[in-house]
Amino acid sequence: MTATLDAPAPRDLRLTPSRTLYSPNAGYTRGYTSSDDYTMCSSFWLRKGQTVSEPCKLTAAVNDDDNDGNVHEPGHSERVVVRFGPVTGIRSVSCRCARIVEVELPPTVTVSAKHVSVTEGTGAVATFTITAVPAPTEPVTVRYTVTESGGYVTDSRLLGARTVRLSAGVSSTTTTVQISDDDVDEPDGSVTVTLNTGNGYGLGTANSVAVTVNDDDTRAVTVSKAASTVTEGGTDTYTVVLNSEPTATVTVTVTSSDPAVATAAPTSLTFTAGNWDTAVTGVAPANERTS
Repeated sequence: MTATLDAPAPRDLRLTPSRTLYSPNAGYTRGYTSSDDYTMCSSFWLRKGQTVSEPCKLTAAVNDDDNDGNVHEPGHSERVVVRFGPVTGIRSVSCRCARIVEVELPPTVTVSAKHVSVTEGTGAVATFTITAVPAPTEPVTVRYTVTESGGYVTDSRLLGARTVRLSAGVSSTTTTVQISDDDVDEPDGSVTVTLNTGNGYGLGTANSVAVTVNDDDTRAVTVSKAASTVTEGGTDTYTVVLNSEPTATVTVTVTSSDPAVATAAPTSLTFTAGNWDTAVTGVAPANERTS
């Protein structure tokens, strides 16, 4: 915005807008611009010998002028008329005025998670919601990437670069990632969805979110009997099984607390990923004593 004199300025003049007239704005329910629609300089200079001032910056704000819940309103415009008070020795000052034109900005896209964590198990899923504000006026394809740690995703085809389509007028959509249910005791992992740049939308601050995947397996050994009574010279049997699938061969050593009374056979039991959940039988023969 600039101010113009009807003759060259006799000296450096500092111009201060003294009044703004808010012009009627056809099509808006409010009908008038207001001070929250724009910001502008508090003063600017017109130099000696010049008839046109330095520019005064006027910046339009992003807000909802017609109170319809949408700050993106293409085709709407407002006019701001700026006037000045008297300037000593100057007959008149006119203003090249500014028009605030509202343009349609692309929707801002964000991603959120339904739960901050899930536990592996049958039917477990990590659920993510991709939201566009405002809803797009035409179909938009949103690009995103799925990554993981811990190897919990059921199918590697669910990982990597992916897309989801938002139809015109639709502000959000949900995408899910299936979580596997294994039997290995392992560290917790995570699944992350990260939005990527694309055409027809911008990225919001919340453009990446991770869901923790909790492991539900415990490394332990289960013995079928905590204690037994054996007749002298007789035997008793028991079974041993692992509580979780091993990632390598596991050897369980079996000993007797009093070998003079009873022994263990065999003295070691071996488990692999192929038989970890199959009970292995051991024998505890009682020694026959002579007096």
